[in-house]
Amino acid sequence: MSHLENNNLLTKEQHGFSKEKNCCTNLIESMDLITQAMEGNLPVDIIFLDMKKAFDSVPHNKLCLELKSYGFNYKAVRWCKYFVSNRVQRVICNGEFSNWSPVTSGVPQGSVLGQFMFVVYISDLPNELSTNCKMYADD
Repeated sequence: MSHLENNNLLTKEQHGFSKEKNCCTNLIESMDLITQAMEGNLPVDIIFLDMKKAFDSVPHNKLCLELKSYGFNYKAVRWCKYFVSNRVQRVICNGEFSNWSPVTSGVPQGSVLGQFMFVVYISDLPNELSTNCKMYADD
């Protein structure tokens, strides 16, 4: 995350996994925007989205493109690609094991690198919107 923070590459709308921002700063900034709009007699619409299995749905190819666009060199992008590629998983239920299945998308939850990769992947979202957006990611 330090590369993104040191080079001002993190979108200001993202409050998760940040040194200086958190859930509370997200709410405070959101309330400030709402209050300003209401004081100006402007309509206010609020949409909250909870991305179910967000970390599991990150396409590996799109992630690599995002890393390149943020200035990461070929070796770093390749390392990240290898980190998320060729993974398998299985389920254990009542002592019974399922067959191994390939993991074709997603970033590892609970890891520092997984958090970083998700933030990189999702950071373009505010650029696609024509309105205010606040984001908070956690795993």
